[in-house]
Amino acid sequence: MRNVIFTIYNPGTKKWNEYTGKFHQWGSDYKEFESGPGNFTVGICETVTGKILTPLPRDMQFLD
Repeated sequence: MRNVIFTIYNPGTKKWNEYTGKFHQWGSDYKEFESGPGNFTVGICETVTGKILTPLPRDMQFLD
């Protein structure tokens, strides 16, 4: 697994949170629209505390 820094937007606080952790693999997610779902790629990342998050590829930076 590769080390990674990534950010996730928290709509509750309206802030971007930065995390460090391990990149596991690429995955997919979707957002529902009136015309149907929109699919997009996400990274499956584990934080140093063990939480799994799925940032967008543009919000990730590999460290090694």
